[in-house]
Amino acid sequence: MKLETWQRDRNERCMERHQLSIERLQMIDQEETVQDRYRPYFRMCAAFLLKLGSLRRTIEDHSFETFTLEERKRWNQELYVDILGENYKKSFADPTYAVKMLSEVYGQLLSFLYTELRSGILYAFSNRLDYLTILNELFLEIYQCFEAQEQPEYRNLRECVYWYASDYCDVFLADHLRESINPVYTKSVIDRIREMDLSDNRYLYSYGEYVGEKELETAEYFRNLSEEALWKIADTYTRRYRKEDCQAEKSVVQIFYRPGFERLVLAVLADLEKQGIEPVICIPASGVIARDELHGNVNPQYEADHKCDEALFLDKKYIERKLDVMKYGYEREKEWTARVTGRIRLDRAEEALCGQAGPDAVSYMEEQKECLRIFDEKSVQLMNQYGLDITTPYEELEEISVLTKEGKNIILLEDGRFVTEGKKMPDGSFEK
Repeated sequence: MKLETWQRDRNERCMERHQLSIERLQMIDQEETVQDRYRPYFRMCAAFLLKLGSLRRTIEDHSFETFTLEERKRWNQELYVDILGENYKKSFADPTYAVKMLSEVYGQLLSFLYTELRSGILYAFSNRLDYLTILNELFLEIYQCFEAQEQPEYRNLRECVYWYASDYCDVFLADHLRESINPVYTKSVIDRIREMDLSDNRYLYSYGEYVGEKELETAEYFRNLSEEALWKIADTYTRRYRKEDCQAEKSVVQIFYRPGFERLVLAVLADLEKQGIEPVICIPASGVIARDELHGNVNPQYEADHKCDEALFLDKKYIERKLDVMKYGYEREKEWTARVTGRIRLDRAEEALCGQAGPDAVSYMEEQKECLRIFDEKSVQLMNQYGLDITTPYEELEEISVLTKEGKNIILLEDGRFVTEGKKMPDGSFEK
């Protein structure tokens, strides 16, 4: 079943719930049922969710396809403007601002909530009405707590967030695993890439990710790259998958890429398919339950402030729940899981931009760090159990890259060279 068909069926089953949530959101702007201090926050969040609902409808009815470049830029700017640059300091996404405006008791959690709602941007562009409905309902549940009590108990708010993450782990995480392993679900994504007009920058705005100078420059770079150079770069990524033993038992490769790399993606796809390898385009995930390793870095400070949001509710039971979902996901797709032979990451190397979490950002307690250590250990055990191979052996790439034995990712430079992940040094080289 194609991803689009599968998603359409889920949307239809969720439509009534979605409509009820939209109707409730539309009422909030005129209501005065929560304390004055919190009203601007809840009205802003409700308006944002309604905007996402409106955007999703343009995806569903294909009217977004008719939007001009300027219209698409405007949508992109509106969706990301409040977390860009100096604007972030006056955004509820900034924990420090949220604590100042919403109190030390609620600031962190409500800042997390708004950040989680922002994951709906990608859901809207993917026409995931079911995901948007879940976000709407989470927001409304928190809102109702503030309606019921002038100062709701923090533990009640935390429980709302905890059960959201726990209950829907088998939706967000399970879906992400399936779509990252089974090529059947991303065939429509590959078809969409092949249908894109790469000479027109409008396509960059069809993902829902932030489009800045980096994405525009990358698209222009590959647009002007010669066919010979393009195929040489693609060959560097794909040559390790030509071995006969890979084709016999391992025949699926995961592809992660950023907007702007589509011309290289097409070359990599063609080369893999020529070798009998089935590619899986890994769709970005940005929510707290399933966060992707290769996601748009809109604002390093924003990323740093919310890197540990899971600490708001993480405990041993939640970790066990995630592991159970992962085990179920691998078991359900065990035929494909055992066939994954590696991953290809297409990203642009540049100076590492690492923000430092602000004083009001959430951080892990020692007990939670131990839970994460156990989770990482058992996650690897699960991958080994089901034969999931997503590593790139050093020996196979030594002659074509500077990949380290520690397994750092290959990154493509603007001129086609490769370096390892790391900081840019004063002489222009990259830390190894």
